[in-house]
Amino acid sequence: MKKLLLAAALLSSSAMANTDICVDMHEQAGVVMRAHQSGVPATKVWEHVEGIIQMELMFEQAYSKPRYSTKAHQEKVISEFADKWFISCLKAFGEDV
Repeated sequence: MKKLLLAAALLSSSAMANTDICVDMHEQAGVVMRAHQSGVPATKVWEHVEGIIQMELMFEQAYSKPRYSTKAHQEKVISEFADKWFISCLKAFGEDV
């Protein structure tokens, strides 16, 4: 969970290139969805994302999705979720995707 806080600090840095910010978003989306798929209670994750708007939205989206029992399906959902955040981030910066 400390990674979530570190990423939030990094996301606020204006010195980072847009793609670097989006790569960090991808990583954090994966962390949040992995926590959900692993059964980490929402209350535990919320303690680490509360007050960080992007992370709160990420949390809300991840925890609104179903949990899957097979590792392969979990990994697929984690990857797709992280990729969605990465692409949305790039588009928000006006990058051609």
